[in-house]
Amino acid sequence: MPATAALYYRPEGFDTTGARLLGRHSAGAGMLRGWVQHGAAHTLHCHTDTAQHFDDFRRRIAPYNRQGKAAAWVRPGDAAALAQVGALHLPMPGLADAAWVRRHTGQRGYSVTGLVHTLCSKEVLASLGDLLTAPVQPWDALICTSTAARAVVERVLDDHAAFLESRVGARPACPVRLPVIPLGVDSADFAARGRDPERRARLRADLGLADNDVAALFFGRLIFYAKAHPAPMYLALERAAARVAAQGGRLWLLHVGWFENEKERGAFLEAPAAFCPSVRSVFLNGRVDRVAEDAWAAADFFVSLPDNVQETFGLTPIEAMAAGLPVLGADWDGYRDTVRHGQDGFLVPTCAPGPGGGLDLAAQYAADALNYSTYVGHAAMATAVAVDACAEYAGRLATDAGLRRAMGESGMARAREVFDWKVVVAAHEALWAELAEARQSAPETAPVPANGPASSRLDDPFRAFAGYATAELAPGDRLVAGPNAAPERLALLRATWMTGFGAALRPVPEALDQVVALAARQGGATAAEALSLLAPADARQMATALRGLGWLLKFDVLRRGDIST
Repeated sequence: MPATAALYYRPEGFDTTGARLLGRHSAGAGMLRGWVQHGAAHTLHCHTDTAQHFDDFRRRIAPYNRQGKAAAWVRPGDAAALAQVGALHLPMPGLADAAWVRRHTGQRGYSVTGLVHTLCSKEVLASLGDLLTAPVQPWDALICTSTAARAVVERVLDDHAAFLESRVGARPACPVRLPVIPLGVDSADFAARGRDPERRARLRADLGLADNDVAALFFGRLIFYAKAHPAPMYLALERAAARVAAQGGRLWLLHVGWFENEKERGAFLEAPAAFCPSVRSVFLNGRVDRVAEDAWAAADFFVSLPDNVQETFGLTPIEAMAAGLPVLGADWDGYRDTVRHGQDGFLVPTCAPGPGGGLDLAAQYAADALNYSTYVGHAAMATAVAVDACAEYAGRLATDAGLRRAMGESGMARAREVFDWKVVVAAHEALWAELAEARQSAPETAPVPANGPASSRLDDPFRAFAGYATAELAPGDRLVAGPNAAPERLALLRATWMTGFGAALRPVPEALDQVVALAARQGGATAAEALSLLAPADARQMATALRGLGWLLKFDVLRRGDIST
């Protein structure tokens, strides 16, 4: 059977039509589409909380499920189904909760994998630290989308391990694998868009671009404090515009995206006049499919200069490469994994304060004196993108059609060979296959103690609160029939919602009836005899059986008699 995983699915994480479109939404939607189209498994396993969410999953995959793959719902807590699939994949970095859940049913049952997106929020950083104290295993993995992202994860784990060593005297290791697998792109789709002469001619005509005009494209969320400050881009393009003008053309900047709010809209609409008045700047709605698709064809090169710590990979550069556009990007985070400087485009040097430059920001964010957006915004305002280098690279791209063509061809080939979803999905499947092998032989981390709780975070309530009751039901306790053992009384208890509540998590009525009949005989029956009827062997059956006896005792169907035999 091909290696695969059950995808943990919440509609919000895969929806690109919401009012607020973030990178993780685009990445989630793209990965889901790539998994459906290129995954080797014939069944798509969806681990989600409700039947409504599973219905949403089936509706979402239908347009590109051309192979007619079956969809299967893996319900919450269904460890047997997850074990059959082999892995649970979370489109998020937090593995700890899933590992604790798995511990209740056997740690070798299946693997858990997660995926890194933004790494700078308090919640995500805490979830990384939790990996050192959670029962994660060598057959689990946190997939990092770039080498820069993995370096952050390793640094956080190292710092948290050092804290634990100072706190308890031992330095824990994290057994979770940290493979680097990039996000992907539908390279054929973007190639078709980028090389479509009709699309190119249509949008350029609509905007009024002349044949000798050159268009730079910025695509994505327009927010200066949480993505990429536009001023360095504007300043660099202003200088490049003079070189284009010397050749008789004009430099355009197409902003194709969406604004975070009205204040951002106003700031962006005003800024080009102040910082790049020689550049013809236009703003187009990137949420309109036709506009977004035509823009890749109308542009001559792509520009994106991220300066924000919440960036980890960057989808738009590989989309631009797939569309055949050379990339002018910042030498920042995942961009240096995707764009080869001098081959697929240019990477502009960046500079940020060293350690110590943000101690007060971290303290204020920890205390909620700064919210998330202002925290990352203040950090971005101290991160510089080299304007002079950017202006030089922009000028070269804007005035050399042959260079643009060569870099575009190089990037298109790289997108197809490295970042196409077919390649990326295969890398995930290879990882899941490796993890399946590890489950067979790798040493288990923190085995479940034979007589201890499966989870120290959430123990069996009858163990954790054992001191609450006067007595504990013991195997030698003698059970005798009470007044509600009469069939009509027992039927009433079952039919009444208040007293029948929870029947699905107790033994079936026929089994409990046998216990009542056993206790009604002369001398009654021991609890051990009753349990042997209800749970001959399985430990999980025993838990259900014990609760069944508790229910019978609770409503005076049975009574505890003398303990002596």
